[in-house]
Amino acid sequence: MVHMHRKNESAILKRLEQMECKIMQAIEQYAVKVNSSFDAIGDSIDDLTNSMAGVQGDVTELKRMITELQTNPGTLTPADQALLDALEARATELVSKTSAVSAALVALDAQTDNVPTP
Repeated sequence: MVHMHRKNESAILKRLEQMECKIMQAIEQYAVKVNSSFDAIGDSIDDLTNSMAGVQGDVTELKRMITELQTNPGTLTPADQALLDALEARATELVSKTSAVSAALVALDAQTDNVPTP
């Protein structure tokens, strides 16, 4: 009877070790997937940071151009019109960049699971 009891213990221990191995494999696979998502999120954040720096530069340049126009007395000269055209082109470019930032934020949000509210 003691021999049978030890045999059962051995079988139980072996089964527990197998279950532990399966659980650890599942955790490792999950960790790989999560780390991959974290890497993608990190890359997206880096891209957003770079984009925001470019947008900030564009805003600064637009402000400079507007100030230049506002401080120019008199009638609209061809140079003023060229400056206005440049402002319009830059503003259009800025809209495009901010739309790209918005799309990047949506994509970043899509990479994460919605966390249920507690």
